[in-house]
Amino acid sequence: TIPAHINPHQDDFPDHQHTMVTLAEMRRKQRMTFIGVASLMAGFTFLFGSYSTIWPLFMRGIGASDATVGLSFTLFGLPLLVVTPLAGWAADHFDRRRLALLGYAGGGICAPLYPLLRSIPLILVVGVVEASMLAFTDPAIGALLMEDVPSDRRAGVQGGIFAVESFAEAAGAMSGGFLFGLGAAVPFFFGAALGFLGLLVSIGALRVSRSPSG
Repeated sequence: TIPAHINPHQDDFPDHQHTMVTLAEMRRKQRMTFIGVASLMAGFTFLFGSYSTIWPLFMRGIGASDATVGLSFTLFGLPLLVVTPLAGWAADHFDRRRLALLGYAGGGICAPLYPLLRSIPLILVVGVVEASMLAFTDPAIGALLMEDVPSDRRAGVQGGIFAVESFAEAAGAMSGGFLFGLGAAVPFFFGAALGFLGLLVSIGALRVSRSPSG
């Protein structure tokens, strides 16, 4: 037996233990980040998916013409185009978790406002504000996943996130008509409530992902 003080491999075990702890910490961080991002996106994407079904019905119900309905979609899309480069810069310089959370929260706050308004121009303005807030979410979430997920698993994790997003959007689109049939305001309030429930779960998961393991 080689005495410990001359064993050339005596430091291998602490290094190995440190590596195992680091891997476990990375996996925990990745898992909680996935849960946080998926929860955040699922609730609000359900809401936005329902828009594709109910929005023309809602706008026509308050007296908007076909041209105005089309204009509302255009005005919603323009901020996504214009603000996204700024959102990318912001994701490089500010807390990405807060940008994603505040972006979705801002968009979600606009949802229950729509059925309370009867002024079509004001509704169009709220839509521009909502789209501008949402523009900050995608760059922040993409950067967050790149930061928290190992490079050899990023594609798989993003694939899982996109699957959750697609499922939630489809569920919102399929149920939007039914909810609208219960009342014009129901899909807006229900979708916003679901979104903020997901946001609360996301805040908890992202906070755990940043805390040291016990």
